[in-house]
Amino acid sequence: MILETTFLVDFFRGSEQAVSKLMALEEEDVTVFTTSISVFEIMQGIRGEKEKTLAEKFFSSVQIIPFTKRSAFAAGEIRKKLGKSGITIEAEDAMIAGIAITRNKTILTRNIRHFSGIDGVKIESY
Repeated sequence: MILETTFLVDFFRGSEQAVSKLMALEEEDVTVFTTSISVFEIMQGIRGEKEKTLAEKFFSSVQIIPFTKRSAFAAGEIRKKLGKSGITIEAEDAMIAGIAITRNKTILTRNIRHFSGIDGVKIESY
């Protein structure tokens, strides 16, 4: 299960739903990951040393899936295909989707609409 940026923001802000979901995943022994893209997105929004320390601690405890050439190809195809249909998607969301598709992982997010139009991506909400 890939913890997408929206989930991470909610978790870091102490959202009861996000915290409960992560606890449930741990109880179910689900392996959780995040992506190098989400790390980038979180780190650019850090406001202060306390948040930075919390983020660094969290990211050291989960596996981070890198954005590889294979996932870059997939992300480019996703963005191109959606663009031809008149659908705009943020580059970071296309990259996360590319990683998820090439790794056959489900994306855990509250923003289902960001990923719902992408063929082959599996989404779970909380």
